[in-house]
Amino acid sequence: MADINGLSSSLNSLKVHLAENNPSDQDITPEERQQTLEAELEQVRQTNDVMDGVNEAIEKAENDLDVVLNTVQNTDKLLDMWVKILSQTEHTQKLLFDSNWQGLTRDDELQAEREAALARKREQERILQEKRQQQDAIRRKKEEEMNERRRLKEETMQRRIYGKRGPPSSTTATRPQSRSVSNSSTTNASTSRIRPPTTTGIKRNVNGTRKRP
Repeated sequence: MADINGLSSSLNSLKVHLAENNPSDQDITPEERQQTLEAELEQVRQTNDVMDGVNEAIEKAENDLDVVLNTVQNTDKLLDMWVKILSQTEHTQKLLFDSNWQGLTRDDELQAEREAALARKREQERILQEKRQQQDAIRRKKEEEMNERRRLKEETMQRRIYGKRGPPSSTTATRPQSRSVSNSSTTNASTSRIRPPTTTGIKRNVNGTRKRP
């Protein structure tokens, strides 16, 4: 901050100096011009020195920020470690005041038993899943067999029905013949109706009564 203030004051003094020593080119001599240029050069050098100081201050501030960031990260790690220590301490206290606690060895045994029970449960679930899959496969196979038997039965029934009735073409072909047969029988019946009765085998006796042989 002091370097920035110094830079600002140097610039202001340079402006004042340029305003005061700014006579017209016709009024100054070569020696005065040389002195003026040297003075301006000195002001520029001072300005450069101030800018260098500002750059150094900025770099120092960046380094300070990095240090602060590292400090914050280390503090965060320390807090996490402290929380873990407190949690472990609380757990240890609970174990010490627990009358049912049987020691670390027993805890390891119980943990092993829990893991074994979990493994058995998973194995049973796997076996049940395999059984369900097998039952589903058997059920699908039975359904397919039933559908196949039903289809074969329907085909057999259709063959029997069409085998008794005959194909449609043969039925159509035999219809005119049956009509002709019925017509011939009708003609014969009508002819027999108009035919006079015969007297063959009937004899008359003397009294005029009919007598069958």
